[in-house]
Amino acid sequence: MNLPQRLNRKHLTARGGITVTLSGITKKGNVGGGSVGKQGKSGISWAGATWSPIRGCTGCGSAGPHGERCWGARWAHRQNHLLPGYATANGWTGRVGLIESALEKPLRRPTPTCYAVGLMGDLFHKDLPDWARDRVFAVMQHAYSRGHRFICLTKQNERMTAYFQAVDLYERWLDAVDPIRRKWTGLPSIGLSNPTIRPLPHVILGVSAWDQASAEEACRWLRQTPAACRLLCLEPLLGAIPELDLDGIGWVIVAGETGPGARPMHPHWVRAIRDQCQAAGVPFWFKAWGSWVPSTYDGVYHNPLCDGPQFSPRAHGRDCHDFGDGYGAVRLKRAGRLLDGEEHNGFPEIPR
Repeated sequence: MNLPQRLNRKHLTARGGITVTLSGITKKGNVGGGSVGKQGKSGISWAGATWSPIRGCTGCGSAGPHGERCWGARWAHRQNHLLPGYATANGWTGRVGLIESALEKPLRRPTPTCYAVGLMGDLFHKDLPDWARDRVFAVMQHAYSRGHRFICLTKQNERMTAYFQAVDLYERWLDAVDPIRRKWTGLPSIGLSNPTIRPLPHVILGVSAWDQASAEEACRWLRQTPAACRLLCLEPLLGAIPELDLDGIGWVIVAGETGPGARPMHPHWVRAIRDQCQAAGVPFWFKAWGSWVPSTYDGVYHNPLCDGPQFSPRAHGRDCHDFGDGYGAVRLKRAGRLLDGEEHNGFPEIPR
């Protein structure tokens, strides 16, 4: 692929058009989709910061074929000293709870920020009581005046839907919001509407999936969940999704698997989802390839995403994978996030 050495900066003129061109690599976005803004230290390409008012897990082995390779479990094992009572050198202890000291973090930050919520635990974990979830969403509601946005991602799609369909949710939220309003009197407060009818406009609710069957299941539950924006997160993507019904879905994220035992992701899988998102007018964010760089294979592995090196099957002692259809993959520590030479940074329209 021969990319130009230098291109002028261009601004977005049509959905899926060019937003920025840097060093010959184009970045795609969406009309009115806004941007994540300054990334800060979150380490997540689609969020500016993380907020973890919930900690702990009991494992997600039942939540799909990637549960036994959960990055959260690996992280808890390595960083257990940061999670006393919730993790040890052996991983999660099984304790799940609300962290009071972290609860009001977004209210203390004056700069508008896009938060990824609950990466140290699942906000809809079965062992977390609803009153704890109520308090977390009460903070999100009051943080609207700060210009913050929140992305809540779960593997517990059915439980999230049930939570937002509860007949007493509005009354519970009113009770949870009241002490926050009385404490943070200096912040303007917006009126709280019934979230089952009028969802919080600055909160994205998302569900994880990994193949055709799980994506259909995730979308089915998402469409039943009252939300201003619904996110389908295909990370890690472990199979083709040739037919993706995006009705009611406001955003799609795709990424490959990382860590020990990571499985490669075929480029056709990603292209098919990208094309379906473009056809449906849904913002598409390609996070990364994971631990494998896709390539064409004709006896030599060629990296199609750049003008970079070619790898023979035994080159540099790297692991290689042959998909058997003229494509393969080479295992690298950092495989990047270019798809056909471009970054795809579609982000939904979320009011500030």
